[in-house]
Amino acid sequence: MNGPNEQVFSVTRSPQSDAPKRAGLTCRVCGDVANCKHYGVNACNGCKGFFRRSVTRNSIYKCRRDGSCQIAKEQRNSCRACRLQQCIDAGMNPRAVQFELDPIQLNKSTDSPGKASPSCRPKEESTLAIPRKSSSKFTEAAMQTDHDESIFLKGLSAALVVINERIVKNKSSSEIDVNLEDDCEKETITLAVAFEHPTRVHPRTDLHFSPDRLATTEDAMNHYRRCLVIHFDWIKSLDDFISLSHADQLSLAKDRFSACTWWMIGYKSVKSGCDGCCFSNGTYYPLNRDLQPLSDASDCVGYFFDRLVKPMRKLAVDETEYCLLRVICLFTQDSTVVSDAGLVRIRSSREKYILALFNHQAKRNEHTSSLEAAGRLAELLLFVSVLSVSFHISRCRLIC
Repeated sequence: MNGPNEQVFSVTRSPQSDAPKRAGLTCRVCGDVANCKHYGVNACNGCKGFFRRSVTRNSIYKCRRDGSCQIAKEQRNSCRACRLQQCIDAGMNPRAVQFELDPIQLNKSTDSPGKASPSCRPKEESTLAIPRKSSSKFTEAAMQTDHDESIFLKGLSAALVVINERIVKNKSSSEIDVNLEDDCEKETITLAVAFEHPTRVHPRTDLHFSPDRLATTEDAMNHYRRCLVIHFDWIKSLDDFISLSHADQLSLAKDRFSACTWWMIGYKSVKSGCDGCCFSNGTYYPLNRDLQPLSDASDCVGYFFDRLVKPMRKLAVDETEYCLLRVICLFTQDSTVVSDAGLVRIRSSREKYILALFNHQAKRNEHTSSLEAAGRLAELLLFVSVLSVSFHISRCRLIC
């Protein structure tokens, strides 16, 4: 897992690397011959490439056989959902995957043949990155932002923080909301109804992200109902979201609920110092399995803590970064659930918020260089991949 001071490497294999040492290695995913370790486990080039594409594109697959497909060399391409799950189960680390980005070379170059990576020992090149789409234009704009644009981007970031604070304080006081609380348990509510009337799911109760006591099953379910209300209130406060068609709004709201909620819980868990998942009702789901109210066979909490909470603590993610990444996570650039027109809007919005995030890195410390800002930006954007992969492992009942 990459920490804040670790460099992300773009690796090019040397044709004469240590082939004898790789003899006998087996791919942990499909059983084919493995070249070396990729993303933390022995894997063949095929599974390495598949995992990398899935993570960088934030792909979400569906299995037609309820997740029971056998992944072997001969039929590894038959089900992408089960293949990705097998990659995760084998231990592949999405944070080790570098985005499909154009590199900006650092001052530290390791082109000399005597240096090698810990796993595959190839010739390597130290890189940082900016999104491939219009990358040169993006880099130039980011590094030469004029005064007016800098003010705009700073205002954009500040507006997101204000929206976040307003949503957190958005408590229902109307009699309608109170009356609906008793009905939440009595009816099945469609997505469309919940989107238009969030309090049909749960009233807008006060939010207390503090680990005061262990969560019961009921606490956990009420927490996720409340999170759905938070999610709907928040996205409907974003002009870029409201500009989408109603159909695209519904599709995106459903598709990105899990990832955006994971991100919120992760940040709140870091801020509270919780040793597990901090919930919105003063309870928490513990990392310690002996204390968990329900069996976590998939170790969802462990994955959440190791791949999200710990790196967030190490990077010391601030509130502005949290708010910007939350929107970037919502506007995934490869969404398959919206219209073509909606995808164009989403990608445009995403690029704007990534630029705002870069601008924040450059302004948060007057001594920060452009390369240092780009380095932290790359570290922060890796969280989006982790959040997308979390969708695939969230099979346990308490992790959304």
